[in-house]
Amino acid sequence: MTPDPRDPLFWDEELAKMFNLFAPRVIGLLLSGGQQGVGELPDAAAVLMNWDVFNQKAIDWLHNYGVGWLRDINETSRNQVVNAIDDFIRQGKSMQALKKNITEILAPTYSKARAEMLAVTEVTRIYAEGNLMAWKSTGVVTKKRWMTARDERVCPICAPLDGMIVDVDSNGFTTEVGGLGLSSPPAHPRCRCWLTPVVDVAAAERKVREAIENA
Repeated sequence: MTPDPRDPLFWDEELAKMFNLFAPRVIGLLLSGGQQGVGELPDAAAVLMNWDVFNQKAIDWLHNYGVGWLRDINETSRNQVVNAIDDFIRQGKSMQALKKNITEILAPTYSKARAEMLAVTEVTRIYAEGNLMAWKSTGVVTKKRWMTARDERVCPICAPLDGMIVDVDSNGFTTEVGGLGLSSPPAHPRCRCWLTPVVDVAAAERKVREAIENA
């Protein structure tokens, strides 16, 4: 039987297919971000990195991010297809016209430039999340610092954020020019910014001593 795009089950199946393709790539990026994040830590904090905590956080985040992001895309496609079918019924369009319309909706429609922009933006987002997961798992990263490239390409949104420090769990990166309530980069499409950790060094050294004493 030919799948009916008006049936919600059709879109649930499509979402599952997309998620299965999407998940391994995102996990890989999260791991890369986590490993890079550990490299940003002083030795006393780096040894406290807990990969079990990281892995669980990565799985949880993947489901929230992936399902939400993909479902948004799916809902858009669903609405477009249903509208096309409704137009076909109401306006008496030909079956060939309907097929062409649906094909155009479901086929890749992004230009190369737009696809690249989306890819860069999402990689920045996922990589930054991997950093944060690694830092939080140590229990001694208390704050995070926003960094820019500090060159002529830095935009009015990101320039005032450069060097700003907020609590590690905060959405407090804020500027008056569009950067409102940010927890991490990207602040906008093609954002090149990144985060660095602010470590409670005394707490890290204390935890390491306690671990050695209890070993």
